[in-house]
Amino acid sequence: MNTDVLRIERSRMDPIGQLVEVHWKPGCAIANNLKDQSLFVVRGLVEGMLLMGLVYDERSGIHHGETTYFVNCASVDHMRTLTEHEALARIQALENRFAEAHPRD
Repeated sequence: MNTDVLRIERSRMDPIGQLVEVHWKPGCAIANNLKDQSLFVVRGLVEGMLLMGLVYDERSGIHHGETTYFVNCASVDHMRTLTEHEALARIQALENRFAEAHPRD
């Protein structure tokens, strides 16, 4: 194994304020309403609940600013932190996909 332990990133990560993609556990209610491709910003963490602000909803193709969810941490399988550049690229790709699937007359 060629892992150099001294080169592994070990700085403390604060999820608050991070842009994230969330992968939900199968069967949780919010997973039925939101897709894994939706983007969120983590607003807070209180007593096992994540406060998530919905940035972009893949299902409806809408940018959200005020939509927030209190989500039980047990509903989250994992989250991936995105840079601003990655988030903008993801939103653009999702908008393009949504436009192709819902053409205007």
